[in-house]
Amino acid sequence: MSNRKRFSNQLSTEHSLVTVEDQMKIQFRIMKTIPLEVKKCDTVRKVRSEFSEIEGVSKVNLKKLFFEGNCLEDEKKLIDYGIQNGSTINMFLDSGVRVQIHVKMSQIGKTVTLDVDIRDTVHTVKGKIQNKEGLTTSQLDLLYLGEHLDNRQFLATYKIEDGATLYAFYRVGDAMQINVSLEQGNRTINLKVKSWYSIENVKNIIESMEGIPTKKQKLYLTGVKLENDMTLADSKILQGQTLDLICGMHIFVKMLTGKIYTLEVDSYDSVDDVKEMMEEKEGIPTEQQRLIYRGRQIESGRFLADYQVEEDSVLHLVLCLCGC
Repeated sequence: MSNRKRFSNQLSTEHSLVTVEDQMKIQFRIMKTIPLEVKKCDTVRKVRSEFSEIEGVSKVNLKKLFFEGNCLEDEKKLIDYGIQNGSTINMFLDSGVRVQIHVKMSQIGKTVTLDVDIRDTVHTVKGKIQNKEGLTTSQLDLLYLGEHLDNRQFLATYKIEDGATLYAFYRVGDAMQINVSLEQGNRTINLKVKSWYSIENVKNIIESMEGIPTKKQKLYLTGVKLENDMTLADSKILQGQTLDLICGMHIFVKMLTGKIYTLEVDSYDSVDDVKEMMEEKEGIPTEQQRLIYRGRQIESGRFLADYQVEEDSVLHLVLCLCGC
């Protein structure tokens, strides 16, 4: 009843059954994706049986099937669930895959570790968080790699593996979208946030999406640095506004003696900030310092960005003589 074709460069197996006018193809996801030709009017039981025979999987080990988070009942037909040509059905064998994941909750300053099964739904994971921390599941948002996780989906759907870190946020409403400008304006990402999120929460979302550690992030709104403990509402950040993300960079300050200092700054630091850092290191009052970059004196009251100071730039510090 079937012709089996295997391809050495693919983790898939094709099965061809007798074709009729209403025949269609669906896919089963079980660590690999397997196309299977079925009829719209086929029952779930029949599909399970055909899959079991073709793949050599014991019916005892073949657990329930799921489509869009819904468990499929054996007696119902595929068409009853809106399963169409090209739909993907999730199926797990009896032997589950247990993994350990971490859930970072910056709002309460904790990270919890959970033992889960990749067959667990997102809702199940939220239940485990509730059992540990007492947070109501209906008010929890989970993110992985910047994506909001759907309660009905399985961890396997999002390819969540052992050691993965999820980010949990406790929500109360006031959803909005803001933008974050990266790479000095060359790229922008969109974030779904709440007005009560703290700036640190926003940094956690960025870390989830971009992999940039929160400690290296500095967020600015129209040139004003945003503090971690402030909420978006406190900072008067509104729907559709754009924040600038600046990551720390290293510059060098070279003395006339040849001594070189390495400073960690960002492009929104001012020339005065650099002078204050050098006063701490060398004891030279800021008013006696002159900073030269690319043969030009850079003035107090200006930002490093105004002079295109970049990663690994070298500034020269000279002393200001009396009357200069």
